[in-house]
Amino acid sequence: MRHALLLILDVPEGVAPVLDFLAPCGHWQVPSALAAADLATVLTGVPAAAHGVLDEWELRPDGQELRAAPRHRLMHQPWWEGTPGAIAVGLPWSTGSEGPARSVSAEFAEAATAGAYAPLPGRVWPPSDGPALAALRIAPDELDAATMAQLGYPPNRLAQHELASWLSLHMCATAQIAQSPAPLAVVRLKLAAAPAHPEATADFIAASMRRYRALWPATIVAVLRTAKHEHTECALFSDAGGAPIGDAASLALFMTATPARGIDMPQTHWKALRERYQAPAQAMPGAGAAIKALQARVKQALQVLGL
Repeated sequence: MRHALLLILDVPEGVAPVLDFLAPCGHWQVPSALAAADLATVLTGVPAAAHGVLDEWELRPDGQELRAAPRHRLMHQPWWEGTPGAIAVGLPWSTGSEGPARSVSAEFAEAATAGAYAPLPGRVWPPSDGPALAALRIAPDELDAATMAQLGYPPNRLAQHELASWLSLHMCATAQIAQSPAPLAVVRLKLAAAPAHPEATADFIAASMRRYRALWPATIVAVLRTAKHEHTECALFSDAGGAPIGDAASLALFMTATPARGIDMPQTHWKALRERYQAPAQAMPGAGAAIKALQARVKQALQVLGL
């Protein structure tokens, strides 16, 4: 396993932070419908046919709301999870993660107001880290109009929640890195809301990244993921040098320092994956298909009774 820090940054279109301490070292595109599967490939090193996920979200059993997909949806172990002392912050499919690595899920940043800690099963591992990390969280209401303007945004609720989550996860990650040297760290920070002043937002993101440069003594790799209309653009930067990296699987292999094994990208499995992993969700209890089937049975029973 490479001694490295991987920063996965989902940034709004038009925002291009200047990461002047890193050199461009790769670029690829992935269809929007496969963006989450591509991210899971980064985290596991295997194609979607092996890791088994197409989305970060799933329907709750009642079929009415979405929730973040938990760790057990990944059918292949993330490569950071088996590394003693590793740190993972803000990663999808990490709620419920246990093992030698330390993890903080994205849901932990959004679960409560800053400073207030309630037991949140599966959001932090080990659980004993929870109270101290909870004190670092930023509540959306703490971001007033002046602060939002400084970050490039008007004061709206969506942007406040996303920026509060970014800042909370950033503080959790940097605090853990500063407190205990880690052999490996993976941090994902996400910001989708379009800023009014992209240059200010870019400066804010660049400032966040300089904090990692000050803390981390070894290799830093950053992926800027920008969602377009029909695809997600992935721009890769690193201070490690070496051959250019042109897809998610190659990045995972680079991070784990393992030889290539002929991994296929998930685009080739798209139709089969839809049938294998998405079709069962349509039959979840409470989902639309199940409700219609139940209504049909009720109607038939009423007709039998002459009602």
